[in-house]
Amino acid sequence: MIGVDRERRDWLRSLAVKGDSAGPRAHEAVLSAAAADHLERIAADGTLKAALDEIAAAEPELAG
Repeated sequence: MIGVDRERRDWLRSLAVKGDSAGPRAHEAVLSAAAADHLERIAADGTLKAALDEIAAAEPELAG
């Protein structure tokens, strides 16, 4: 299992969380080219899945 650092996990969580406490929501913000490239890289290497699995385990209401 790939461990995910807190900063990356919090950034990914901020893309999914709804409500005022989350700050800008993904549908209200446009990702920069660098952020989009980063998401593409971590999706390819398995880090994104690991992060989403950790978030889903800790916060099942975000898992859908």
